[in-house]
Amino acid sequence: MGGDLKVTREVAFYLSKLMSYKDEYEVGRLYSSKQYWDRLNQAFEGDFKVKIQMAPPVFAKPRKPGGEPEKIEFGPWIFPVLRMLGKMKGLRGGMFDIFGYSAERKMERRLIGEYRDLIEGLLPRLTPGTQAEIAEIAALPDMVRGYGPIKERNVESYEEEKAKLLARLDEPVQQAA
Repeated sequence: MGGDLKVTREVAFYLSKLMSYKDEYEVGRLYSSKQYWDRLNQAFEGDFKVKIQMAPPVFAKPRKPGGEPEKIEFGPWIFPVLRMLGKMKGLRGGMFDIFGYSAERKMERRLIGEYRDLIEGLLPRLTPGTQAEIAEIAALPDMVRGYGPIKERNVESYEEEKAKLLARLDEPVQQAA
């Protein structure tokens, strides 16, 4: 293949993307990071109060059935809680990871395993003639974005697009007459 590493780059990038989903521990770490507070202090002067809006699955209520959850505003009291949560990342993936039992976390872990299986199944089919299509399939996780219902809709679109591209890859190659 002439040393072209497009598929390798796509797989490395998108497997990493799938594996580094932003869970509750990561949100806690980000909101309690020195960089976050340094940027806020550079952007604003004087005595200001920070409030954030989130839709934690435990508290958020959907706006309508199947709709996006309504965000809740949290005042400054939430930051010590987030700092503590950020320090609990060692629980991630273990039996004491209470967030790991949610449907969204299970889906995220499932996507990682399915992606690995998909790529392992495609590698024996990798040729100069299939490289572009396999690279396109390898980049599909770029569609998986957002949180909650938004992420669920994006995963549905991802699955549909993956099925289309795999079907196209399975089509017989037309020979030029």
